[in-house]
Amino acid sequence: MGSPPIRELFEVLDRCNRVLVMTSPPFDFALAGLPDNVCYVGPKLDDPVWAPEQTWRRPGSEPLVLVATSSIFQHQTGLLQRIAQGLGILPSEA
Repeated sequence: MGSPPIRELFEVLDRCNRVLVMTSPPFDFALAGLPDNVCYVGPKLDDPVWAPEQTWRRPGSEPLVLVATSSIFQHQTGLLQRIAQGLGILPSEA
């Protein structure tokens, strides 16, 4: 395509006209400055009006446990081990 090769992930973001960050600045890492192409748009709270309404139902009546952590690596091995141990003693479906 005539573009120079990309050597690392962040080069892709640098080449974008706009990078939308789906959170608010207080929930992001403190940075000295962001590139001009980065824009915080806040969290996605609801489905758009044009999305079909669907209700998810699961089989069974056991308690359902949802565990959510960050989507980036944060040295959470200990936390994940405690979550697995706790879930292992519950009568639930993961």
